[in-house]
Amino acid sequence: MYSLSSCSKCLALKNQLEKEGIKFKVIDDIGAIQDEMYKANTMSIPFVQVGDEYITEPSITKIKEKLWILKTEHLNQYKIIEIMSLL
Repeated sequence: MYSLSSCSKCLALKNQLEKEGIKFKVIDDIGAIQDEMYKANTMSIPFVQVGDEYITEPSITKIKEKLWILKTEHLNQYKIIEIMSLL
């Protein structure tokens, strides 16, 4: 997540993520994430990356949905690998 210390939306989102027990990494150097922001066609903050996807105008609900999708895809992939190994 890219954020600034003076951004009230960023602080609120960080507090919600902490409250939900969702681990995150804060990046406060725009140079480190600028390419990803250009790919997502945004320069707004907070800017959140979940897996390979970017969330602009993030909310705790959107982040949890993306995390659930990633978890489900990972579990499905594991099941496919497990089934194939049994054949």
